[in-house]
Amino acid sequence: MQLLRFKNSEQGFTLLEILLAISIIGIIGVYISNIHLTAWQLFNKGQTTINLNQQARIIDSYLKNDIKRAVDVDIRDVDSDGDNELLLNLGENTNSDQDDTDDMTHYYLQYNVKNQRLNIKKTANFFNDSGVRYPNWPEPAAWGENRAITKDIVSDFEFKDLNNNRQLIFYEFKISMDNDLTTVSNTIHPRILME
Repeated sequence: MQLLRFKNSEQGFTLLEILLAISIIGIIGVYISNIHLTAWQLFNKGQTTINLNQQARIIDSYLKNDIKRAVDVDIRDVDSDGDNELLLNLGENTNSDQDDTDDMTHYYLQYNVKNQRLNIKKTANFFNDSGVRYPNWPEPAAWGENRAITKDIVSDFEFKDLNNNRQLIFYEFKISMDNDLTTVSNTIHPRILME
């Protein structure tokens, strides 16, 4: 009877072949990780652009709608740096819920920038209409707290009365986020009521 003999095979991978395979896998891994990193950076850049454009639309929407509703506008310098604030009188509303009095309410908005955020303050002025069309602007103590409209992205801003008669209001905001910059500007005609 013949015993089966197994042939002792000395075949296998040499050290050089293993090192070559590891090198090829490493190079492919580096390329794949670079592609992944680039895709991630592009995704983040796209998200930043989307967020910045969303903030720009919010700024434009708030200001455009409120300036169009305003019956009186005032732009005041608040410091020596040229920063200013926009005051809007949204007009009179009769308090129809109450008894038969002539009480009227003027609603006011104040737009300002503090700590790189566009803020809005609101107040109402209750008065008895005795022939005075517009009451004085509310005192600073009458205004409510700042409510932030945007994140801290405003790098520069300007409110301007273009023809000095409160009929054409211009605003411009430069907003930036993660080294991405955009500008929001518009020119709006308020609903000014002639005195």
